[in-house]
Amino acid sequence: MDFLPDALRAARALLELDQSTVAGGAGVERRVVIRLERGDFIRPPQNAYKLVNFYEKSGILFLEADQAGGIGVRWKTPRPRTDLFKRSQLLAARALAHLTQAQLAQRAGVDRSVLTRFESSETKSPAPIFIQRVRDVFGELGVLLLQDTDQGFGVRWKAPELSSANIQTSDG
Repeated sequence: MDFLPDALRAARALLELDQSTVAGGAGVERRVVIRLERGDFIRPPQNAYKLVNFYEKSGILFLEADQAGGIGVRWKTPRPRTDLFKRSQLLAARALAHLTQAQLAQRAGVDRSVLTRFESSETKSPAPIFIQRVRDVFGELGVLLLQDTDQGFGVRWKAPELSSANIQTSDG
């Protein structure tokens, strides 16, 4: 498995965990999680395996680049239908693309506060146009939103050569 920062960030977002919680669960220091998610390593350290093992034990499946698309993550099994808007999937898509809330809001043409309220679950019923605009941004960037099948939902790059390194992320 390639230890790509995109997939590590997306796995954490799909679980809706912060870096400190992941570090504790994986038995590593928080700075290790930060460095791995940034891609700040020449070759993956042993701690990367601890992180991946933690995610896999938590129900995450890492997707390798293949004919179906690029790298990504998804749930190993379908999730309960408690989140109709798949908020964690959109969080994972933003993490995969390595966009800040401000960058995603700007690209989607929505106010950042709307995105913040959605991501923090303050908004229970977001406007359909908001969801569509956010989904459209991910589509334009080459992020696939994987639907529930015999496995759960997730995210992956549309093509093997895509990664967050290919995205222009100016806040201008």
